[in-house]
Amino acid sequence: MTDVIYSVSSLDEWIDVADKMETEHGWKPVYWMSMGDQEKITSTFSDVVFHPYWDATRGIPPKEYRDQNSYPIDHQLISDLLYSQTIAIKMMDRMDPGHMFNYTERFRHYHRLLEHWSTVLDEIGPDFVVFSSTPHVVTDYVLYSLCDRRDIDTIIFTPTRLPNRFYTRTTVEGVSPKLLETAEKTRGLSNIELESEIESYIQSLRSTSDEMEPDRMESHRDNQYIKIVKKLSNPLNWIQYLSKIYNSSLEVNPIRTRKQSYLKSRYSSLEESQITVGRYLLQRIRASYIKRQLKIEYQSFTDSVDYSQKYIYYPLHYQPERTTSPEGGLFVHQRLVVKLLSICIPQGWSLLVKEHPSQFFDSLYGERGRNKQFYHDIASSKNVTLVPLSESQTELIDNAEAVATITGTAGWEAIARQVPSIIFGNPWYRTCSGTFSIKSKEELESVINDLVEGSITIPKNTVRYFSQAILEVSEKGYLNQTTSTSTIGYEQNVQALYKSLCEYIN
Repeated sequence: MTDVIYSVSSLDEWIDVADKMETEHGWKPVYWMSMGDQEKITSTFSDVVFHPYWDATRGIPPKEYRDQNSYPIDHQLISDLLYSQTIAIKMMDRMDPGHMFNYTERFRHYHRLLEHWSTVLDEIGPDFVVFSSTPHVVTDYVLYSLCDRRDIDTIIFTPTRLPNRFYTRTTVEGVSPKLLETAEKTRGLSNIELESEIESYIQSLRSTSDEMEPDRMESHRDNQYIKIVKKLSNPLNWIQYLSKIYNSSLEVNPIRTRKQSYLKSRYSSLEESQITVGRYLLQRIRASYIKRQLKIEYQSFTDSVDYSQKYIYYPLHYQPERTTSPEGGLFVHQRLVVKLLSICIPQGWSLLVKEHPSQFFDSLYGERGRNKQFYHDIASSKNVTLVPLSESQTELIDNAEAVATITGTAGWEAIARQVPSIIFGNPWYRTCSGTFSIKSKEELESVINDLVEGSITIPKNTVRYFSQAILEVSEKGYLNQTTSTSTIGYEQNVQALYKSLCEYIN
């Protein structure tokens, strides 16, 4: 019997996949962390420990572990996980709605998660831990880090920008050996015939129209709370709204109804923090105001682009988000990337930096990933120009000597447009030709020297060859509700997830 921990999305497909894996291959679910249907999960797997997602993110253990003595943390454990600790503490920005989660409290949360997951791993001793995406909400990242330290196999499902395609890898920081090998083989092919859907996608990458934001950001627009936030931004609507509260005529009463959340409250510990819908709405209104101020601050530093000058283009990442935390490693601090680039570019070149448009969306949480000092620090860096949000993304890419990114789609788009891509993190396309992975100043200086000498060229069909490699190692499906599509049926998606796991049976 193979014991497995599942840390997965709320898709019902995962239940059927796990059931199939247990029936046909003896993969027994022993622990399940999810927002999924608890009753269905526990009735399907009678011995599984179910850990509700919102409890797990706040450090509240499941009932089976609440009365147990937790694993003691010692100097060696802390020392071994110093890198992960740095990432985890920064990752807690997403849980802080506004200077409510201080340094001491963050370490307390981190240490409690270490204690809990160490206890679980000691007791269960799993053979595999399955993550439906890169672990990025602290609790799952701590679990992943402890597995890495104990040499417990992890399986991480990884989405790509190819339509409905995902593959698996075994580490956050590394690449898929299978993808690396396949990419090497496809580079030598004389002719490739791709599916029409993929060909159309590649052509869209080469078009002159701008894609101002990733598709996944669209799913966050105008949810039920944001519609209220936008309405309440007008003070004239407050009297009517407060009257409804007083008369209890709202379907969701904001005074009494509590919202599921991992947000830290100012005067409570994280595990005791609770938030009413009303307080959440007030926080979102305040957040919208802060983002407006941040946008004004950013715009005050922007300047027009001189396309006659040589430059490297660095589009900022939306934060907080898994694409930089943890997939960017220590470069989650984007100021470090900007500083490194600004120092290494040659005289006469500039570094153009453009904010991600979604950083200022009312529907997202960009206020947790920026402050005014961030823009001041970037703008004061040598050779740096902040670019207006209205500037064309495709034009910025097409005229650049190179595009720099941590894991962003802009790096993939650059390769499609035959522009070198300098990457500071671990994107899904890291093994594609035309990317240059950077960890040190020396590595960056070497790449920039090659750019100056003109020795770097990107063949037109580079993305077609790599897309073929992705098709050979990936499955066609979706990993969560926001990426589900009507073109892929439930059973087809179950089969895609199942086939991905079957690769690890032996």
